Amino acid sequence: MPKTAEARFEAVQYILDHAKQYGLTEGDFLLDGLVMTVSADKNACREVLRTLGLYREHLGYPATMGLSNISFGLPNRPLINSTFFSMCLAGGLDAPIMNPYDEKMQDALMAANALLGTDPNGIEFSKNAANLAAPKKAAVAKVTDLPVMEAIKHALKEGHDSNEITEKSLTAAMNDIGVDFGAGRVFLPQVLLSAETMRTAFDKLKELIPAAATADKGTVVIATVKGDVHDLGKNITGALLANSGFKLVDLGKDVPAEDIVRAAIENDADIVGLCALMTTTMVQIDKVIADLHEAGCRAKVMVGGAAVTQDYADAAGADAYASDGVKAVKLAKAMVGKE
Repeated sequence: MPKTAEARFEAVQYILDHAKQYGLTEGDFLLDGLVMTVSADKNACREVLRTLGLYREHLGYPATMGLSNISFGLPNRPLINSTFFSMCLAGGLDAPIMNPYDEKMQDALMAANALLGTDPNGIEFSKNAANLAAPKKAAVAKVTDLPVMEAIKHALKEGHDSNEITEKSLTAAMNDIGVDFGAGRVFLPQVLLSAETMRTAFDKLKELIPAAATADKGTVVIATVKGDVHDLGKNITGALLANSGFKLVDLGKDVPAEDIVRAAIENDADIVGLCALMTTTMVQIDKVIADLHEAGCRAKVMVGGAAVTQDYADAAGADAYASDGVKAVKLAKAMVGKE
């Protein structure tokens, strides 16, 4: 048994060359990584991962191998096996030989698929974690856009106008998602996909009825404050606000206070949303709020971010604190009187 990745790679090349001479073709090969026992060889795991890397980089054939040999002679073998499994999936393993009834292996597979993108956005992982799919009553909760597109066309044929479709169907469905998210029945991937589906639905409405405007709840200027380059939470919140009928002016991240104040005044904003992830940048929230007041801006201020709390928001003079994007939409509606 070749112990090093280089020796295994050399052996595989020899086998491939001779196998092709006997008539095997490109689609006939699965390459074994050759798993040895780590209790007997401290380099066993490392050499398997290096072997998989050589296969992927230089040969391009799918890789297979048994997994449990890695843990022979060690305690708590399921933990070792599942951890090794995750490492090998990242390293290039395509067709594992494993016990499909092993719960730890299934958990490792689901987690690895989410992390490696083979389960895009962790959708299947999230469904399994709660043992519940997103609510079936809401077409906006579907992963694809097709059901909601068909529903919109059908509603228009029945005589429902765009505002009614927006308020009673799309926004109502998004509210259901928000309730389920808050209760832990659905997770962030479902919220994001629902928001994307809702955006597509709004665009379709505008395409089918160009003159019709969807719900206009007000204007929100949103930004991550100066010195802070984190914007994932802001982007999620912005998408949900836009899909709930607000006109969104997204200034991006690391935005100086004067730019936020200028945008709020120029756009006659109803709400200014400020985000800060770090304690070192939270102080910029105080500055922006003070500058908005000094400039006589009429906009109400909502704040959020990992480091921000309700107490901090109150002390800074904010009108509202949102712990997540779904709550931000609910608060924004209340702030403009269109809940």
